[in-house]
Amino acid sequence: MKMKKKILVVDDEVMVRVMLRKILIKEGYKVLSARDGERAIKKIENEEFDLVLLDLKMPGIDGMETLEKIRKINKNIPVILISGYLTNEKVERATKLGISDYIEKPFNLHEVELKTRRALIKRND
Repeated sequence: MKMKKKILVVDDEVMVRVMLRKILIKEGYKVLSARDGERAIKKIENEEFDLVLLDLKMPGIDGMETLEKIRKINKNIPVILISGYLTNEKVERATKLGISDYIEKPFNLHEVELKTRRALIKRND
């Protein structure tokens, strides 16, 4: 039996976490979530994930700092950045840190499914 891919959703907004979780579970993924960067880092230190969906703007350590810490733990894990506040500068910086893709809020379900699938396929290449 094929193992389900495990995805970590990191967002400080409960409704965003719930919505992404529903979409991804429906697609057949195992989904865990964290409401901030600190919790996300702890989970990544203790568990293997196939993909991280990471909000950029969060209290405490923001998405960019969280991304930098994720890269120190695991430089190969695909990360999709999610934000309503993306600038070219932020996308450029995140790309240098190795994001797989980004999704702008408000996002549509099809885009989430497509970019998630694409990031996981790239990882397995």
